[in-house]
Amino acid sequence: MIEQQALASPENETGGILIGRYDYANDRAVVLAATQRPTDSEIGRTWFRRGSSGLKQLLRERWKSGEYYVGEWHSHPGGSPEPSSSDVREMRAISRNPVYACSKPILIIAGTVGNSVSLSVSVMEAGLLVRFRTQRYGHTAMEMK
Repeated sequence: MIEQQALASPENETGGILIGRYDYANDRAVVLAATQRPTDSEIGRTWFRRGSSGLKQLLRERWKSGEYYVGEWHSHPGGSPEPSSSDVREMRAISRNPVYACSKPILIIAGTVGNSVSLSVSVMEAGLLVRFRTQRYGHTAMEMK
């Protein structure tokens, strides 16, 4: 889903939220879904402001299955999947915002070059963005260790 959405927006950044769950020890997250860009999002060549249209209802439905907001994803068209300083600031703000109820949000960035996509996976922990190795499990779930 992330790869397809990133490639479908070759000129402007795009993104959405990550939905999943943490294990009982809270040391492993499983991302089960990545949403499409909400319709009220604002996009540009080097920036993305995720909207919220439809997300409240979606998260309410997923909550019934024990799934919830675990982070954000967005693309860097024609660029690297490395988090920018504004990406780090945004994730730090999310980790501290009680509305999100997510003290360790995950950030996935899809860097695209032509038809190629590279993914980076990070988590905000104690005010620092920590990078992880990405392992793919099909196209629907990703586990970060």
